[in-house]
Amino acid sequence: MNWAENHARKIIAKFPNQEEYVCASGITPSGFIHVGNFREYFTVEAVSNELKKLGKKVRHFHSWDNFDPLRKVPKNIPEERKDEFRNYIGMCITDVPDPFNKEKSYADHFMKKFENELKLIGCSAEFLNQEQIYRSCDYKDKIKIALNKKEEIKEIYNKFRKEPVGENWWPVTLWCEKCNKVTDIILNYDGNYTLEYKCKHCEHQGKIDFSNNGNVKLRWRVDWPMRWSYYNEHFEPSGKDHMSSGGSNDMAQILVKDIFDGHQTYAFMYEFIGIKGGGGKMSSSSGNIYTICDILKYYLPEIFRYLYASTKPSSPFDIQLDENIFQVYTKFYNLEKEYYDNDVTTTVENTNNNSKDTKTYEISNVWLPKTQPHQPRLQEFITLYQVLDKDTIGFYIKVNNITSEFDIKRINQIYNCAKNWLNDFAPEKYKLKDVNEYSKDIQNTIIEFMENNKEFSEDYQNKFYNFMKEKDINIKEAFKNFYILIFNKDKGPKLGNIIQFYGVNKILEIIKNKKN
Repeated sequence: MNWAENHARKIIAKFPNQEEYVCASGITPSGFIHVGNFREYFTVEAVSNELKKLGKKVRHFHSWDNFDPLRKVPKNIPEERKDEFRNYIGMCITDVPDPFNKEKSYADHFMKKFENELKLIGCSAEFLNQEQIYRSCDYKDKIKIALNKKEEIKEIYNKFRKEPVGENWWPVTLWCEKCNKVTDIILNYDGNYTLEYKCKHCEHQGKIDFSNNGNVKLRWRVDWPMRWSYYNEHFEPSGKDHMSSGGSNDMAQILVKDIFDGHQTYAFMYEFIGIKGGGGKMSSSSGNIYTICDILKYYLPEIFRYLYASTKPSSPFDIQLDENIFQVYTKFYNLEKEYYDNDVTTTVENTNNNSKDTKTYEISNVWLPKTQPHQPRLQEFITLYQVLDKDTIGFYIKVNNITSEFDIKRINQIYNCAKNWLNDFAPEKYKLKDVNEYSKDIQNTIIEFMENNKEFSEDYQNKFYNFMKEKDINIKEAFKNFYILIFNKDKGPKLGNIIQFYGVNKILEIIKNKKN
């Protein structure tokens, strides 16, 4: 049983006979959303889909936690705007302009980019904009509960802290109506919906009625369990920093029950993801990140998904950008071949011995072609690209007689993956050198052969081989000189395929006109 199905069954066991199962993921768009952040989204999507396959009605929503302040100037914004952005520290990230001048706000830039990336890898979810929800005052009654139970919350908080929170601690922050920056200095609360506050940035004092002014927000450790209760959530995983013993998840499980009268969720930990060959642990604030699009420069979408589907969330893994990338492709292609060789079904009732691998493949390749897709090798395309350049795709499709729309799309994608990996990460041994020296005698012999064989046939390469052998020419040297004459490389695709694609006359013309 794949991990996603295993967790889906455990959720049903914990919450039997639910009309609808609510599964949630969430990310703060404080910078580029990297592939480590994506693990939370993917984990929830995979489990949600398994719940659906088990016949359950499921709501998977992804919260954009965009009602947070800008805490520091990000490293990966244009250098010329960093002084400007220092003025925005403390403002809500939805009120900060987009440093790249593409979207209406800083937060929107990263949200839109991630949402568009998800479409590329076959993902879909309901997106909740928490800034809009807060500012629409939808949470006003939950905020009121938290404020009236401030002392109870403090007592729970202090059980998880080495030092207790201060006398003036409140479970909310708010946005100053004068400078639009966040403050947590609460002067008075009327027990209903009105707060008096002081801004810690501009020292403005004012009042806010959060029943009609949505600029009050619960602190995130209170906000999190509040939303579990508000949305009747059943499942939301967390990173290891939140799931450690005595951490924020443990606190939230108490708060949701004791403060917000909700049920405790099903949760488990997902581990961090690293990059092998391109950096260590990722961090949006440090600028050391790889987005989904960054990885899709080197991986097919279904293989990108496979990296997550084939690894339990509780296990860390590295995305291979070094030579181990070839092993990842091979493992996926082997899984794909096994899937179609076994002629498995996609029904819930499927319980054959390969059910774990079957499920892993189905989670990975959500497009599920009816027949086994063609499996173009990344390493082959690295060579083809260097020899054929822009003709690579057309050449490969023709000589392999590719007609499937899925296969043609995959070939186009792997061509780009090969080109990008070669340019960005390939060691020198994968890079073909230009070779211009060739044997004039062999050139003339090749011309003689082709003059006598102007019609392509399936055995064209064998005819070439036998002709060179009859002329007592070293076969290896004959092929080597052929590639040098055509491509200025000492290796390339099969000679017969080259003739099939370009035609005898064109190749003959190139060879005749080649001069030392």
